[in-house]
Amino acid sequence: MFDYGSQMGTTYIHTGIVDYFRIPKRAYYWYRNTYAKVAPPTWPTSGTAAGLKLTASTTTLAAVDGTQDAWLLITVVDASGKAISNTVTVTLAVTSGPGEFPTGPSITFTPGTGTAANDIAILDGQAAIDFRTYYSGTSVITASSPGLTSATVTITSQGSPAFVEGQTPPADTRPYTGQ
Repeated sequence: MFDYGSQMGTTYIHTGIVDYFRIPKRAYYWYRNTYAKVAPPTWPTSGTAAGLKLTASTTTLAAVDGTQDAWLLITVVDASGKAISNTVTVTLAVTSGPGEFPTGPSITFTPGTGTAANDIAILDGQAAIDFRTYYSGTSVITASSPGLTSATVTITSQGSPAFVEGQTPPADTRPYTGQ
């Protein structure tokens, strides 16, 4: 079902119908259409990139104990907001409040494949990652790319301990080294 990491090297096994970051591949829609009679979406095509769209699986995290994440999806869009398949470098950053990605307070998705840094690539105009926090509060996450309009999403976390600006230590930066 899903692409997955392997102990055989630093590459992912790309045999699933859903990619490593849980974005459905075209094969997923083929199976869904064939067996459930749900029509596939209109596939994005290349266009003139104007901005980014950032969505979250949830905007409220009920726990800050490491048991709940928000899945973030970045999509490259044209001037009318239509998804396009362009692959550009995109950086996600926690611009205020608590929270982190697997790499710390920011993560960069790059076009292409074949190197450890490109394991976290943006493909066919989309990329995704999980966001987690160990403190309650309001987190603002910004997706940016040079020359494109940025996008933000706000996630509210509940529970204890509370994030206190200037007192709560920021998440450590952890360089991505591949799997």
